Amino acid sequence: MALELKIGALSVAPVDFNYQELKKDIAEKTLPYKGLIVTEDAIPVAKSDLANLRKLEKAIDDRRKAVKKEFNAPYMEFEAKIKDILSDIQEAEANIDSQVKAFEQKEQDAKFAKIKQFFELTFHDFINDVRFETVYNPKWLNKGCKMADIEEEIAAAANRLHADIEVVKGLKSPHEISLLNTLFHSLDLGEALKQHNILVSLEERRKAEEQAKQEQVVTQEEKTDPTPSQEPTEQFVVDTPKPLQVIKFKVWVNEDQKIALKNFLVSNGIRYGSV
Repeated sequence: MALELKIGALSVAPVDFNYQELKKDIAEKTLPYKGLIVTEDAIPVAKSDLANLRKLEKAIDDRRKAVKKEFNAPYMEFEAKIKDILSDIQEAEANIDSQVKAFEQKEQDAKFAKIKQFFELTFHDFINDVRFETVYNPKWLNKGCKMADIEEEIAAAANRLHADIEVVKGLKSPHEISLLNTLFHSLDLGEALKQHNILVSLEERRKAEEQAKQEQVVTQEEKTDPTPSQEPTEQFVVDTPKPLQVIKFKVWVNEDQKIALKNFLVSNGIRYGSV
């Protein structure tokens, strides 16, 4: 016997009440008030009329609510019984669904472990530099995504990294370590090259400022020297090394901020160590 909800003939009769009579009486009673203009001396009377109208409105609407409650009683009883039946179905659904999801999660966990293992093998030379999360794509856990395709993507990322490292090293930059750290963090050669251009620009500006200061010192000395030189002398400007200071402090940073701080220290030639 097929499981089927069978409902008998519904006998829903319209609610019979004195609509026409009540409509006429209410219309006649409220007509004088619809165009009423309230003057200041008539406010007490207006308040009394307003109270009576509100009382009449409430009495009629309360009766409507009572009829609605009585009219809905059969449906509310029907709804409660249907929900009681559905609870058995929902309990069975929940039992199966939880077990299916457990198997699916187990499959995903096993697939995730395989992906990570292949990443570690492929990025073995950079396992301490490149984070797994930088390469990982959550869509790889979808059933439609095959391991062969995933491994191909990971291998391609590793090959790009090797090629990008050669590009960075070819720059012969004094900030090579910082540039490589940026490349490892983002796996984006464009980001590393952008940083390189910024550092080169800053270095050129620093050299120009130092040159301008040196020229200013020489010019000032020439102006203040009362004895003209008989023979041209070669002038040297020697930078006197400044003594190093040790500053101990702690910082609270996330992973990205930690890498940025390390890059700053390395690019500026600042020695650092743990506290």
